[in-house]
Amino acid sequence: MIDLLGRNIFGTSKETTMKLTFVGTIYGMVTQLFAPISLILEVKLGIKKAIVIAMVLFCVGMSAAGFSTQIWQMYLSVGFCAGFAASIFWSISFRVPIQWFDSKRRGLIMGIPPMGISASGFLIPFIMTAVSNNPSLGVYWSFRILAIAFIIVDIIACIVMREKPSYSDGTEEDKVYKEKVDHHKNISSVNETFCDEILNIMNWNLLKNKKFATWILIYFTQALVAQLPLHIIPSYAGHIGLTNFQASTLISIICAINIPAKALQGYLADTIGNLNTLILASFINAMASLFLWSFSFSYSSLIGLMVLFGLFNGTHSTVAAPTVAAIVGIDDLPSGNAFLWVFTSPAMFGPSIAASIELLNNGRPFLTYQLFTGLTLIVSILIIYVLKFQLRNKNESIIFTKF
Repeated sequence: MIDLLGRNIFGTSKETTMKLTFVGTIYGMVTQLFAPISLILEVKLGIKKAIVIAMVLFCVGMSAAGFSTQIWQMYLSVGFCAGFAASIFWSISFRVPIQWFDSKRRGLIMGIPPMGISASGFLIPFIMTAVSNNPSLGVYWSFRILAIAFIIVDIIACIVMREKPSYSDGTEEDKVYKEKVDHHKNISSVNETFCDEILNIMNWNLLKNKKFATWILIYFTQALVAQLPLHIIPSYAGHIGLTNFQASTLISIICAINIPAKALQGYLADTIGNLNTLILASFINAMASLFLWSFSFSYSSLIGLMVLFGLFNGTHSTVAAPTVAAIVGIDDLPSGNAFLWVFTSPAMFGPSIAASIELLNNGRPFLTYQLFTGLTLIVSILIIYVLKFQLRNKNESIIFTKF
């Protein structure tokens, strides 16, 4: 989207590229920062009504983007409105599926919802490129078409999505979780303020959990660079002389690979442990950024890079809910997820931070992005080992323990 807006409307200078990265940054930050509000909507109104609210917000945002002539208007339409809608859906997708499965299969199950994001990422670049290249439509109509498509998907989700109806035959942690959800629905009164709603629903004692704080730091470093290749690779492709279609194809490749890869990430998390899987994925992506990306100057080499990124990109989101559940317990999973997203929301400025540093770079173009991604992931790996040390049993190795 950033590449198409730059090439067709706003320009492709470094300054413009940096400003356009804030569209995705605001979108991601609002998605995470509004997690407590999304949780309140789900608890008070039910997930079906929350889904309808998300549909309205997304359609308004995309429709408004179809009439935007200034970058700041994209901040409000795509960044804020669509971001708030995504926050509602993201919160539901993290909270509802995990209710239906035991802890042994949660990694695999939580790898399935992000597959939808990857599938949309595979299709949307082709749709936006085809529509923007159509003389009778243009890039603005691509946003309107996305709004129409979202309405259809949203209606289907509203019909089929439902919470687990009964925990009476489930595990003990299932029963505790159900009691907590019911409690949240009953504690509020019409006289309570919005702040009272948040204070009642959120478990603030989680902020005293040192292991949870370490996981938040890990997730922050991962989220700081997770979306950077998706934001920058199309512009890098244009820099080395590739066409719009080739640039769109690269994003579609990484998303297409990421669809089955999410299930693979979840399976690995259940098999070798959540943190071990994240270490493996972070190491491979770090090496790819520092070495492969730095020497990719052709379409074929970038395809190979996208395949590698696609296999392991976003692993932190796949293992997030199972890891939070393992640290704080499934009964506090909604609060844990909300805190996680709120405190890591500034990480959405990662692409913008890298773009700002790139403005100061008078040497090789895009080297800043490559180093920023690789080195941040290496730092994240070191922090993961700190959490493994905190979670280990006495005399257990932090390297070989399954977590």
